Amino acid sequence: MAIKKIRAAIEKGADLIEIRLDYFKIISNEELTQLLKITEIPKIFTVRKKDEGGHLKSTEEERIRILKKCIEFKPEFVDIEYSTSNINELIKLTKKLNVKTIISYHNFSNTPELNELQKILLKIEKINGNISKIITNANNIDDNLRILSLIKYAKNKIVTFAMGEKGIFSRIFSPYFGGFFTFASIEELTAPGQINIENMHEILDSFSRIKAEK
Repeated sequence: MAIKKIRAAIEKGADLIEIRLDYFKIISNEELTQLLKITEIPKIFTVRKKDEGGHLKSTEEERIRILKKCIEFKPEFVDIEYSTSNINELIKLTKKLNVKTIISYHNFSNTPELNELQKILLKIEKINGNISKIITNANNIDDNLRILSLIKYAKNKIVTFAMGEKGIFSRIFSPYFGGFFTFASIEELTAPGQINIENMHEILDSFSRIKAEK
């Protein structure tokens, strides 16, 4: 099933593919090898924590063991929650194997005030990863501007936007504010307010044409 979805992402023009390994029942060496070989498009290996939307039915110790195993297969990127225990040990391993890290924070309830977001960003940047990722939930339209305004404070590359129907603006336009990338789904939605890749391409292409005509 994962291979089929990756092929669909390739056909639909994905520039980057996140593979949510916390959805896998079994993560074998053979499958990890196959996932990496299927395309040269950069891939993110993610084993999401349960309290940040993950689906892995195991202990945190087992999740970290799986993360280490995934890092050893040298994907282009690995997503690690900044609240992960022993995160410094994981960071050392990624640097040794030349795997880029996305240090992430997810808030499914709201979008904190800007000063709180800045504090979270500083904590993430102190971990010394490659990319900071801060994803919140939009309860109103103003939350879009607040989360996007965080981008200018980032010292490293940053991925940030708000989830939910009211956060669609920030999800789509984050790259235009300086965000490193944004997310779209292949078919089914994997997060609140997510849109599929065809619609994302159509909106971004239309916006680019409008900018070019000015």
